[in-house]
Formats: sequence, C-alpha cells, structure tokens
Amino acid sequence: MILASVVWAVSLAVEMASVTFQAKVFWSKVQFVGWVIIPAGWLIYTLQYTGQEKWITHRSLLLLSIAPLATLLLVFTNETHRLIYSHVLMNAENPFAPLDLTYGLGFWGFLWYTYTLLIFASLMSVQLLIYSRHLYRRQVTALLVTTIVPGLSSAIFYFELEPLPFNVTPLAYLVVSVILTLVNPSRLHLGDIVPVTREIVVDGMSDGVIVLDEQSRVVDLNTAAQKLTGYTAKEAVGRPVEEVLTFNIDPTESAPGLHDTGKEVVLRHRIYDMRVSALSDWRGRLHCKVIVLRDITESKRIKELRHYSERLEELVEERTKELREAERMATIGELAAMVGHDLRNPLTGIAGAAYYLKAKWGKKIDARAKEMFEIIEKDIEYSNKIINDLSDYSREIRLELEETYLRKIVAEALAMVEIPKSVRIVNRTKASARVRVDVQKMKRVFINIIKNAVDAMPEGGKLTIESKETKGGLCVSFTDTGVGIPQEVAKKLWKPLFTTKATGMGLGLSICKRIVEAHEGSVSLESAEGKGTTVTVTVPLAELGHKLKPIPRAVRLRP
Repeated sequence: MILASVVWAVSLAVEMASVTFQAKVFWSKVQFVGWVIIPAGWLIYTLQYTGQEKWITHRSLLLLSIAPLATLLLVFTNETHRLIYSHVLMNAENPFAPLDLTYGLGFWGFLWYTYTLLIFASLMSVQLLIYSRHLYRRQVTALLVTTIVPGLSSAIFYFELEPLPFNVTPLAYLVVSVILTLVNPSRLHLGDIVPVTREIVVDGMSDGVIVLDEQSRVVDLNTAAQKLTGYTAKEAVGRPVEEVLTFNIDPTESAPGLHDTGKEVVLRHRIYDMRVSALSDWRGRLHCKVIVLRDITESKRIKELRHYSERLEELVEERTKELREAERMATIGELAAMVGHDLRNPLTGIAGAAYYLKAKWGKKIDARAKEMFEIIEKDIEYSNKIINDLSDYSREIRLELEETYLRKIVAEALAMVEIPKSVRIVNRTKASARVRVDVQKMKRVFINIIKNAVDAMPEGGKLTIESKETKGGLCVSFTDTGVGIPQEVAKKLWKPLFTTKATGMGLGLSICKRIVEAHEGSVSLESAEGKGTTVTVTVPLAELGHKLKPIPRAVRLRP
C-alpha cells in the first residue's frame, strides 16, 4: 500500500508540475493506478490484522478486484463516455494547479466504493479496539488512525467541506504509512506482531497459554502463563520465547501442518504437558503458534503413587507366597523328622532280626531263603536312605568348609555313580579351579545331579561337565543329551516331595538346592524336550594365597 500511495502522490505532483493540458490529463489518470489499489488492499490488511482471514478467499479477492479494474478501464477511456470526468479544464489562474474537473457518475460510484471499504475496515478496527486488551490498543489505535485520516481528507476535498488547494489524500496515505513503518517500530510492532482475539486466549483458563508470531516471539500470554513464567504480559510481549521459557522449543514442534505435538517439560519445579499448535493463514503460511502448558505434576505424582502401590502389592503378595511356602516347608520338615524318627526304630529291629536269622541258620539257608534275605537287606537299605533324606531335609544344614579343587570333587562323584557303557562322560572342569565348600555335601549334590542325568539317557548319550569362573563364583554345568524335561515339570523339580520316578520321595533335588544355597550359591536348570538338560551349580571360589595339595594324577587325568 505504501507503493500505491507513492504512485498516487507522485502522479499528483507530476500533474501539478506539468504545463500542457495533455500531460495534466494523462497524469491525472495515472493517479487512479495507485488509488484503486488502496481501498481493497487496506481492507485485506485489516482483515489479516484483526484475525478475520476466513473472509479472504479467492472469490472475495475476485469480487474486490472488479470495481478497481472497471474504474481503470473507465478512466483511460473517459473521452468516449465521460463517466469519470464529465468536464476537464485548465486552471486559468494558475497553470501549475491541478485540473479543474467535473466528476461523472462513474467517479462518484468508485468514491463511494472506496468509502464503503474504508468504513468496513474502520468498524473492524473499532471492534478490535473495544474487545482487545490494553496491550494492543496502541497498535489498534494506530491502525484506526491510518484508516480514518486519509478518508476524512478525501471527504473534505471532494465534498468541498473546507477549501483545499489540491487533494491531500494521497499525501495523507503516504505520510501515515511512512510514519507507522519507520517511526518507533519497536514499540508499535504494527504489521509485525498480529494480535489474537480473546476467544482464542482466555484469561480464565487454568492452563498456561502463550501465543507466538511466525518469528517465535511472544504475542500474548494469559494470566496462568504469566504466573508460571514470572513475566507480566507487558514484559513478555515482543520477546523471543526462549527468553520467557527456561527450555528450548524444537522448531519442528511448531512447523506448519503440525498440530498438538506434545511433550513433558519442567518449569519452576513443576511438570507441564506442553502442546504446540501451528495456525496457518488462507495461503498456508504460518500465521502464529499457540503453546498450551498444562500442569500435570499432581497427576504424575498420583500415577507414580499408583505404580508404587501396585508394586508394593506385588511385593507383599510375593512375600506372602514365600512365607506360606516357608511355613509349608517347615511343616514338611517337622513331619519328615517325626516320620524318620518313628520309622528308624522298627527299621533297626527288622535289620537286627534279619541279621540274627541269617547268622543262626548260616549254611543251612537254601537259595530261595538267601534271595529273600537279600531283598530284605536291600529294602532296609533303601528305607534307611529315605529316612536319612527325611532327616537331612528336616535338620539345619551345617557346613564344614574347606578349600579344594573342583575337579577332584567331580571325579570322586563320578567314581561313586554306576555309569552305563552307553553313556560317555566328558569332564571339562578346569584342573586349577578351586572352591571353598563342604566337600561331602557338595559331592552329594554332584552325585544326585549325575544320577539324574544318567537316568535321563536310557538309550545312552553324553554327559558334559564344564566349569567357568564368574564374578565372585564358579559355575559348574552338567549337560546331558537325554529326553529333556517339560517346562511344567521343570518348575516343580526343586520342590520337596515332587518326583517323576516310580521310586523315591522326591527329596533329593530339594536337599541339593538347600545345600548349594547354604554355600551362598545357586542352582538352575534349563531343558528342552528331546534335546537334553543343563543343570548349573554356582559355588564360591577359594580365596587366593592358600596353597593346596596338588590333584592326584589319577583324578586329574580322569575324563
């Protein structure tokens, strides 16, 4: 519009400076090139400034351009119809004065078209002045002045309300535009910061709302945002958002086309859910950005408390299960002690009676009787083993720790197990690996594991025993190529009185687990049906610096 004002004012000046009639007529027509642009341009600018871009459409622009184009056509063809100037005469008194014009119907029609658009723009400015905050009234007042002053000067000249030597309207437009553009722009920011109506930014909202222009400078912020940033509206407006907020905003969060992108930010020891929305104008260009900060500190705390509560419930439930299991185990232990004690006496009597009869009859015993005595002795031995298991499970485990070589314990355990020829043993335990354990009890653990591995390979296979040092311990793994164990069974193997065999009380592995845990170690099992099972025992390493007797060669070389 400044360019249009310049064209209008310069054309007027050239007309006044011209001497010939034809030159004056020509430049009087050129003035319309600037004039016809100003009314529509000023209305469009006001619509954008007051946030009414919805009215700026291709159709409305086309309608607004009809009158200016038609007027220009009439101006440059005026000699044929006289609708713009009905009479054109030179000023007889002063040849440098503008032409003495008599206006036609077309001229008055375009003049009223101009006044209509300016009145409409003024009404929108007045409405914005009434409903806008004090923060923007200086800007809106400037806009209203730039609309009314040139219009009044035009009305005074054309309706001859006051005698004027020439039409000062183009100069008025030029002067106010230049003043608003060049004079003190840091205070006015007119045409730079676009005010947003209070329907968008509501002071009554509990959420903090900050409005930014396309340069990410603060345009407005509501009361909640002022409290959480520590800036008043007057202090914040015009500042870059980075100065108002203590955290940076990623430019992609407010790029055109992105809406309601959110993240959590911390401001003044409070947690906020920040959402940035980009608002575009009718041409798809970024118009402004709206930041909404919702305080979610309490909801986050409630969520965390709920999480802690759920976790606590889980821990209580787990602990309750452990206590119930411990109580159950204690009951089983007491029962085992009672049963073992009550069975040991009659079992001892049976063993003594069998020995007496066998000794009395001596060589008189026939083969059948001898076979029966062997069955009795074998069953007594088996029953005694069950009683010992019950006794071991019920009593507290006491360890007699000593440092020794792991390979020695494994070799002795292998020697005490009857291993079929179809089962191949691969002992890969390190000869230098030393442990601090109760040798007899750990040997019992290994024997039990080796027996179970052999039983799992009825058709033959391979048992691999390996050792590996870990942080603070030594892992011994027993891997067989047997039938494997189903997952539902593997979970129960370490529980007392659970067994998958036809004979036995199901105390062997549970006792082994207690022995290993008494050493502050651990035992685990991995199995795949049809592929085999791996049992891993972790025990403490021996302290360095203690000298041990070397492993006998026979033990060291045993496979």
